[in-house]
Amino acid sequence: MGLTQEKAAEKIGVAYRHFQAIEVEKREGLQLATVERIAKGLKVEIWQLLQAGHFPPPGKTRGNSGRIER
Repeated sequence: MGLTQEKAAEKIGVAYRHFQAIEVEKREGLQLATVERIAKGLKVEIWQLLQAGHFPPPGKTRGNSGRIER
């Protein structure tokens, strides 16, 4: 899409730090309203954001290696 994190956050209507945490999958408890705003801002369907493998299971985050860690 060619957007920086700052521009994407602005377009979606969330704080840059919040968007950054979502993107690196360190944000737990993501609200459906936020997912809807992201999908609308990026002009994609919600299901495309929620495809299997895009978000770690609850209580786990992805480390720098990209692997899911406890």
